Amino acid sequence: MKHKNWILSGVILLSTTLLMAYDFFPELNGFFQLPKPLFLGLILTFLFAGFFINRFQEDSFPKSDLLWQVMLTSYLLLLIIGFTLLGGESQVGISLSNPFLWIVLLITFFDIAKQYKKMKTAHSNS
Repeated sequence: MKHKNWILSGVILLSTTLLMAYDFFPELNGFFQLPKPLFLGLILTFLFAGFFINRFQEDSFPKSDLLWQVMLTSYLLLLIIGFTLLGGESQVGISLSNPFLWIVLLITFFDIAKQYKKMKTAHSNS
């Protein structure tokens, strides 16, 4: 089961990277050679499948879930910084100067902190 989760996590990261590259560098559309609706549909299908499969697992590991959330958030932030430094500009407005991005990151940070605190409390009570 763990092997399947790593493969699924890799597919989610690859899908996210391709979607963001597609957004930041629209001139690379010829490189993908897929119609835009098909490309977006495939990426969204992988993302939603990954989120739903991970939600309904019986053997949930809070530590790995927390690590996954930290890694994904950090990866997305680094991806935005990297694509911006490479000269890309988001077509949908994702940028470091967008206050909505910082609000979402702040909410994510508080959620991670809350989960970490809950995990530590549960661990100390055991």
